[in-house]
This record gives sequence, structure tokens and C-alpha cells, in this order.
Amino acid sequence: MHSFLEISSRKNLPNIKALLIYLALISALYAPVVFGGKSLQPALYQPHGVVRGWPYGYEGRKPVNTFNVDLATPAYYEWPVNKLIGDIYKTGSLPLWNPYQAAGTPLAADYSTRAFFPYQILEDLSPVWMWDFFILGRLLVAGFFSYLFLMRVGLSFPAALLGGIFYMFSGTMVWFINLEQMTNGAMLLPVLLYSLEVTVRRPARTQIAVSAVVCALVLLAGQPEVALYILFLGTSYFIFRALSLYKGKRFLSLNIKLAFILAVGLALAAPLIFPFLQFVSSGYHLHRPRVGIGTQAIPNWKRAFAALTPTATEIPADPEILPEVLARFDDGDERPMYFRIFATKGVWDWMGGYTGILSVFLALTGIFIVLAKRSAEWRGMILFFSCFGAAIFLKHFGVRPFVWLGYLPIFNIAWGPRWASPTWVFSFCMAGAIGYQVILSCKNHVYGDIYISEESASGAIHNSREMASAKAPHRSFTGESSVMSSVRIYIQKRLHYLPLIVFLIFLALYLWIPLPAVVVLSLKRNLHFSSLSAPYIIPSMLAGHVETILVLTAALIMTVHYMRTGKGIYGLIGLAVVELWWAIPRGYNHQWLYLKAIPFVAGLVLVFALYKERWRLAASAAVFFFIAFLWLDLKAPYGFPDRYNPFREPPYVEFLKEKEGHFRVMGGYGVLYPNYSSAVGLQDVRYISALMIPAYQQYRFEHLQVVLDNEEVPSSSLWFTGRPERVIALYDDTIGRYFKFVRRGIEEDIRERLPYYSLLGVKYILMPPHIELNETPSLEGKTGMPYLPVIYDNEIKIYENPYVLPRSFIAYDFEMVSSRDAQLNLPGYQVRSQHPIVGQRSESRQHEKEGASIEEYGFNKVVIKASLEHPGLLVLSDVYFDGWEAYVDEKPAQILRVNRLLRGVLLQKGKHSVEFRYMPKALKLGATVGAGGFIVVVVLLIPWRRHYRKHR
Repeated sequence: MHSFLEISSRKNLPNIKALLIYLALISALYAPVVFGGKSLQPALYQPHGVVRGWPYGYEGRKPVNTFNVDLATPAYYEWPVNKLIGDIYKTGSLPLWNPYQAAGTPLAADYSTRAFFPYQILEDLSPVWMWDFFILGRLLVAGFFSYLFLMRVGLSFPAALLGGIFYMFSGTMVWFINLEQMTNGAMLLPVLLYSLEVTVRRPARTQIAVSAVVCALVLLAGQPEVALYILFLGTSYFIFRALSLYKGKRFLSLNIKLAFILAVGLALAAPLIFPFLQFVSSGYHLHRPRVGIGTQAIPNWKRAFAALTPTATEIPADPEILPEVLARFDDGDERPMYFRIFATKGVWDWMGGYTGILSVFLALTGIFIVLAKRSAEWRGMILFFSCFGAAIFLKHFGVRPFVWLGYLPIFNIAWGPRWASPTWVFSFCMAGAIGYQVILSCKNHVYGDIYISEESASGAIHNSREMASAKAPHRSFTGESSVMSSVRIYIQKRLHYLPLIVFLIFLALYLWIPLPAVVVLSLKRNLHFSSLSAPYIIPSMLAGHVETILVLTAALIMTVHYMRTGKGIYGLIGLAVVELWWAIPRGYNHQWLYLKAIPFVAGLVLVFALYKERWRLAASAAVFFFIAFLWLDLKAPYGFPDRYNPFREPPYVEFLKEKEGHFRVMGGYGVLYPNYSSAVGLQDVRYISALMIPAYQQYRFEHLQVVLDNEEVPSSSLWFTGRPERVIALYDDTIGRYFKFVRRGIEEDIRERLPYYSLLGVKYILMPPHIELNETPSLEGKTGMPYLPVIYDNEIKIYENPYVLPRSFIAYDFEMVSSRDAQLNLPGYQVRSQHPIVGQRSESRQHEKEGASIEEYGFNKVVIKASLEHPGLLVLSDVYFDGWEAYVDEKPAQILRVNRLLRGVLLQKGKHSVEFRYMPKALKLGATVGAGGFIVVVVLLIPWRRHYRKHR
């Protein structure tokens, strides 16, 4: 453990220095959040939540939706679940089951909920206002461990520092800064490679244990697809280092240790993985094999330039560009806001991240130099990261043979364009840092006052061994022609021309492909774009390309100058900061995007001062940059929203909580948007989820919603929101299959399908004030439509359902049916209740209602008191799912599936206490395996502990 992370001893002062620099950079680049009271919480970026619009009582700043990404997933799926998980942990329970969505659904087994990830648990337990700093903390972890990794492999302090800057402010961390199922894994990627680098160099038992723990953390972090690609990169890197460091001498033993590390990591994460695998095998999801998910590619190869010029895509969400993706919201501003209501993908989702031009320029320059010098130093490392990053990047564009990776088992059900992006972004960032190190060594190996730590020296020793074993690779190979030898010698004497070649390659690509189109679009923007998007073309698209060319030119000047004089290299670090600051999306309107030029110019002055090593000017420029940026943001009418609690409860929530008994609610048009009922503790039938119980998913489309002609059910099957937009699939001979939004008010479905909502215990329907539930035009003239009285009319309207069934009741008239007769192919038996569920409630029903009452309703446990005059069936209107156990008077009892959906238990005459407990067998098995993994880790750490006590 001591060798894994040391920041306390004097020799590790550079580590502390790097940590402080990263803290300062985060504070500067995200100054509005750190000092200005702004927020990065996605629940504040777009409307809908506990109320239809912005959070109740919020009157702060709003962003322009220039975020070309799926914000709906973090805003509606992740954020309320974070609040729920924190609330569950505070009660001393485990977050295994969510009773608030979809009439009950697994919580931890949904995997993306991150319920067992330690960092996420700390965040969820913290006050909501602190969540912004946990978001920024991920950038710090990513940058600092990238730096530690690069120092461990032998880079100098400036090169390692630059690598951390590249990655912590890359598109993976910035575009998806509040998509925590992505950034949790992304921040652990450098932690994993650092631990594996330590292990491959010194495969001691303690290092093996630490690497296994890190692998487990990667698996617990959130997205299984992110974890898959991260472990793929980690495994590939370990094998590469085992070959390059030891020339195959210890290859077998090291790979056995690697397999052991992965096995122990899987064991430690088994309490999550086993329930997840059970849920995947029995649940409904969109990642079935042989549907092409693993090989999906970005259709337009020109989007690759967005990885180098990310601000070119910073254009408002426009229904003319995305006609069947966006919903409209008017809140009194001069222009309506358009936003995503489903997990529909934007350009950023398909790209998955960006690097900017500088890191790629340095990486390619470094490759040219090591190939020209025929030097083994850094050659293997820079080629490994460049090739790995290029392979994943090209796979996402469908280039063969790289796309064939998507046909492999497990990879064939993983959607790569977004979820694999941490691997290629990190690889290019590390290659850029190594390229910077290669440039440092080009001026007669002069490092000036560059500090090289003990770890860097250790890495240099290993690299020198590589060079020695390569038999003087700087000499010409046997059989090399005299002409080629002369060319090589000529190039070696003129290495400073290589950055110019790289510059000309990029310049030619930009002048040939994107720039002509960008200029035309800028000049004719009103012709090609709507009035909503046209004002943003120049400050985002054109200015972004100009900024890229400026950064590329500055990088060329400083690189060539250093290679000729040995001075000016520090300017590249400042240039990286300025470039990556420019790329951070902040939600400004087009006028304020122009004003970004003010701090940008100050940043260029800072770069010039560092280049000339004029430290006072650099300090002055840095202060002016910070002040100008903070002033710009504080004055901007649009931008990062003000920090605010998105879960603040309006009066109607307290009104409902004061109602007696247990009941469910149903909302529409953005009121109590899923999954916000989980955040405020109201039980709902709607949901947003990555996995769904098939019986409930089928019940929804058969009984809760009227399925439209040609409706594209899979597109919204995991998003039951109550919005009126429905997706239908159409076909055109010219364009083929396409999708279109049609509107059907949720109030129509509620009134037509009220008996089925009543069966689930839906007692209250929540609607915006302008929706009149009892006056649905499309239902006029239909007989038998129920009338629902209004019981609350303030910030929302609340309608009461007088026909609702109790949440638990006794049924005496039912029929036992074998599962073979059921429409769902599930094991066991089911019960079809023959009780009427609409109309006037009979005397027998009143009696049955009195026969069962819920005494305790917890997250993973329900206790019901029942009294029966003769044998009957206790029905609980919660979804049946394997993992629930029933105990009648403390004795195990079988749970039956009622109406193919609900839970039921047969009871004899008399009074009974019935307890339902959720403790899946998969979780028990996973906990057992996890305990075994923990014991293995403890055993591996015992020698270190004895050594520690001995020295004490």
C-alpha cells in the first residue's frame, strides 16, 4: 500500500504540488461553480421534476440548451435515484428495491444506479448542495491519477502534469460531467492503469490485492459497458507492459497474476454483478445479442473533427434539426426552450468525448520523432496508446477490421460510441503527454530545470533496459541501404521540421474538409438554419475552427522553438489549459459566446508569457483571465444555473403525505416526472429505467396505455413518463424507415384504462393546472367514463380516483392457472382474480378491504395484518419478482403471481401476520462470493501489515 500512493513524504512534494495545481485549475475553469454559486446538476438544466417546469420556487438563471447530448438520462433517471439511495442508506437499509417506481422494481440490480460504489454513496449521503463538488471531485481524481500513472512510467513532472490536464478536462469528463454512470468509471481508468503499472513492475501480494480492489471499484462504478471497455484497456496494457519490460521472460507468471486480479475483482463486485445478471436474464432490456448494438457506427465520418473542435457542435436544440426528438416548454422567456424527454442521442453521445487538437498534435509529433530517431525510449508506450485509441475511435466509425470487436461475446451487447469513449480519449491524452516528453528530450536531452522524481527515474531505468536489449536501435539495421541511412541521418539532424509536417497535415485536412463548409454555412446561416440556431453559427462553429487553427499554430511555434533553443516549452501547458477552457459548454446565448474572446485573449497572453518565461507577466495574465472569465459568467443572462435543491417539495407533496393509508399516484405532462417520486417518497406507476420487469412492461402496454397504430414500442419501453409525445414508425420509399412524434394526452389513457390503474392502487392523478381531466375532447360521447373529483387546485391539480382498490385485500373467488396457460413464460403458478375492479364497490369488497391492512411498508420489507372468515388469497398490489420471500406467522410461504403481475399468498381462516422480504438468492450468493474475495484481499495484505507493525 505504501508504494501504491505516497504523498506524505518529502520526496513526494511534486505530487502535492501537482494536486494543488489541479485544484487551482478546477477552481479557475469552473470558477462560476466554485465561487459564483452556480451548479452542474442536470436536474437544473431543463424543466420537469417535482413540478412541470423548473424546480418549485426556482427563480435563478437558466442555460440555453446548447448541450448536444442526452441530458434526460442524468436529469430524470440518475438524479432522483441518487436522492433515493441516500435516503435508504440513512435509514440503515440496503438499496435493493425501489418501491416508488413501476409498482416496485429492483434498484441495486439495475446496475446503473451505482448503489454500491463508495464514492457515489458518499455523494448520495451528502446534502444536495454539495453534489456539485463531488462532480468536480471526479475531475480531480481523473487528473491526479493520470499524473501519478505517467510519473510511474517515467515521464518528467511537466509531461505528467500535462497528461493529467489533458484527461481531466477532456470531453469524456466535461461533456458528460453530470452523467455519473459514465464519469465514475472514467475517473477510475487512470487509477486502474496506475495500479496495474505498479503491479507489473513489482507484483507483490499487496499490489495484487490493491489492483483487485480497483478492478472491483470499476465494476461497481456504474455502467457495465464502461467497465467492460476500461477493463479491456487495462488488460491490454498489462499484457503490453509484461512483454515490453521483461521481453517475455515473465509473461506467463504475470498473466496468471492478471487473471487472479480480475477474478478477485469480480468476486469483490459479486454482490452487484450476480443480481444484475439475474435481472438481465429475466428482465426486459434493449441489449439483446445479434441486434447490431456492438457494431453500431457513427454514420457521418466528418463528425470526427468534433473530437478536435468540440465547440463547433455547440448549437441550441432545434426542432428543425431534430424534429422528432425534442419537446417544447414555454416559461415566459423571449424564446421557448426545446429539450429531450427520452434518452435520444446527440452528437456528443455518438462521439463520446473529445481531446482537442493539442494532445493529438503532440502525440503525432512524438510518433514521428521516435520513428525518425529509431529510438526505443517511449516508442512502445506512445505507439501502444496511439494505436489503442485509434482502434477504438475507428471502430466507432465502422472501419474494418476494428469494428469486428463488436462481434465478440459481451462486446456484441455493448453500445460503444458513448460508453467506450473513456478508453480512446484517455489513450490519446496519454499519447499526447508522452509526445510532449519526447519533444523534451530532443534538444540534446536538455531538461533545464525540469524536475524528475524518483518514480520517473525508476521508469527511465526500465526504459533504458529496453533500449539496451534492443541492441542500439539508434544505429542502422543490418542490410539498410546507404540511401535510407543517409535520409534517416538527415532527418535526425532536422527533427524540428517534424512538427511542421504534422501542422501541415492538420492544416490541409481542415482546409480541405470542414473549413470550406463552415465558411459557407456562416455566410448563409440564415438560409441553412432556423432563427433559433442561425445566430450561433459564427460564435460556435466558425469561432471554434478559428480557435483550433490558432492553437495548432501556437503549438507549432513553441515546439519548434524549444527543439531549436531548449526554451519555451512551458507555454504548451498553458495552451492546453486555454484550449480546454474554451471547449467547456456553459449554456451561454450567442451574444455571450462572442464575449468568450476576452478571457481567451488573456489566456493567449498567459501562453505567450510562459513561452517567453516571463513569470510576472504570466501571473498578471492569469489573474486577468480569471477575473475576466468570472465577470463574464456572473453578468451572463444565460449559463450554468444557480445552485438550488431540485427536490424541494411544493405544498402538494405534503398534502398527499398527510393522506391516510397507502396509495399510488400517476402524473402527466411533466408533473412529478419519473423518477422524482422516488426523491420525494410518493409511490408511482411510471418509471425511467435501464432494466424492467417484463410482466410490468407488458402490463403497461396492454392495460395502462392505448397502443397507437405503428407505435415504436421499444423506443419508449423503458421510459413511461406521462408526456403526451408518442413515437410511431413510418416508411417512405425515398428515405426508408423513419420516426415521428404524435400526441396523445395521458389523461385519455387514464380515463379509458382506469380499472387497471385502480388495480395498482392509483388513488391520485396529478396534472398541470391547464389540463382538465374530466373534459377530454377525444372521449366526448363515450358512455361510462368515470368522473374524478378535484381535491387540490394550486400549483398543480390533484384528482381523486374513487374506484381505487386497496393496496392489500383478501380475495375469495379466484382461479388457479398453470404457468403454461399464462401469456408470460415464467415459472411457478399464477392466480387470476375474478373480482370486479370497476363500478360500485360491493358489500363483500368492503368486508375484504377490512380484512387486510398494511402495518409496515419499508424499502425491502412489507408487513400485513390479515383477518379471514374462511380460507382466501391475500393480494398485495406490488409487482411479483423473484427474490421476494413470504412468511405467514413467521413460517415460509409461497408467493403466487396474481393476474400475471401482483403478489399473493394463500391464507387459512383466522388472523395472520404476513411479511414480505426482498432478499434475492443471487444477492445472497454474491455476498458469499464477495466475502470470499474480501478474505483473499485481507490474506494478501497480511504480510504488509506485519511489516508495518514491525517497523512501528
